[in-house]
Amino acid sequence: MKKIGLFIVLGSFVLSSYSAQSLQRIARASRLAAFTLENTRGPKGSSLYPNQDRCFFKKLPSGQLVAGVFDGHGKHGDFVSQFLQAKALENFSKSFLAPAEITQFYSNVNQELKHLPFAHNSGSTACIALLDNKTLTVSHVGDSRLLVMNNLNILFTTQDHKPSLLRELKAIEKAGGLVKQGRVINPGHNASLAISRSLGDCAFGPVISRKPEISQITLEAGALIVMATDGLFDVMGNQQVAKFISQELSYGNDLKNIAQSVAQEARALGSDDDITVQLIQL
Repeated sequence: MKKIGLFIVLGSFVLSSYSAQSLQRIARASRLAAFTLENTRGPKGSSLYPNQDRCFFKKLPSGQLVAGVFDGHGKHGDFVSQFLQAKALENFSKSFLAPAEITQFYSNVNQELKHLPFAHNSGSTACIALLDNKTLTVSHVGDSRLLVMNNLNILFTTQDHKPSLLRELKAIEKAGGLVKQGRVINPGHNASLAISRSLGDCAFGPVISRKPEISQITLEAGALIVMATDGLFDVMGNQQVAKFISQELSYGNDLKNIAQSVAQEARALGSDDDITVQLIQL
């Protein structure tokens, strides 16, 4: 990857884990910009509901890069996403995990969440990317999305885990759950969920899946990775995001400004959710 600069704007909950020296070391080996825009209106923008998004990135000693995005939901969703952020940093920093080990990580961390009261009625999405030279391994549960683009071309995108998908609907019904008005219902449980896979949400038991979907992609030179929570993708489709970013790149804007601009564009289009955007370019 090119040895060019890095700019990151995140909440203090992320930056506190990095010293200025460590950020400079990462900057020398990758080109990455991340921007988190906290919600400023609606119930999640009040002091009772802090920003529930979390994200991280880390360059491993081997030179490989790991990045993740988490979007909490429920009353204590910020605790769940923060827990997942910490666990991902801890586990993925040790070594570059193979797909089977990634699946085991998701299983292990969900077992830990079962013993934490704040994860009973709250949970989080997870989208974790591992970049090894030109090989990208992405795992995800929920609707935090990763897409790979080159100019206006969408080369790859994860598929949101929504209960309206036939394969997800069948799995939910097989586990004893129901889907009503696009939301997962666990009979006897006074709550519903808009996604069919998550970590936490322990009250839903086996009705929702905690198993990640894992994909491996070979990237081409110039490819740009977009990782974002649904605060972005609920109001901007993949092609709309690609067009916006490509236009910003043609103006000569750097990734820092582009990440900020696309988040602000989503806000202008009506997103009232927390928005996290991470951009990684080869």
